[in-house]
Amino acid sequence: LGGAALVLTGAGAVTYLQAGKRVDDCPKVGCSKAEGKVIERLDYTANALFIAAGAAALGAGIMWYQAHRNQTRALQLGVQSSGRVVLGVGF
Repeated sequence: LGGAALVLTGAGAVTYLQAGKRVDDCPKVGCSKAEGKVIERLDYTANALFIAAGAAALGAGIMWYQAHRNQTRALQLGVQSSGRVVLGVGF
């Protein structure tokens, strides 16, 4: 999921830059209606890619947290009937 987040972020950045380049290429009067729709779609696509990247990064973070939370070693301190104190480490 971490790799997917990086790829989606890169794709979103490229798409966003393409939309910006198309805006810069428009004449001073403004873009045509068709070109405006293309730019709008590129912008929406970039936003969707950034949202998907955020969701993938969040999922990767949750998975990392769960994996490391389950690896904690449990310590147990007990007293046997003989009076001996026992320290146990669980894996």
